[in-house]
Amino acid sequence: MKRQLVMSALALVFLLPAAGGAQNAQKKAAAAGGPKPVIEIPKMTHDFGQLFEQDKYAYSFVVRNRGNADLVINDVRPG
Repeated sequence: MKRQLVMSALALVFLLPAAGGAQNAQKKAAAAGGPKPVIEIPKMTHDFGQLFEQDKYAYSFVVRNRGNADLVINDVRPG
């Protein structure tokens, strides 16, 4: 589990600067009427049922880009 967390953190450190450049290009293309990303999330919620405080729970949501430009996700929050 710790190894996955470390690997995820390293991936974010290296990918976030590249995402910023992609986001600027995406904004310019959208302003010019060019290609646009289209996000699709087939299942927006997940019910774990009864939860117990000491257990760990995980669920992966599927996110698809149905558009014809890069989809940049800047922030994800539970809620």
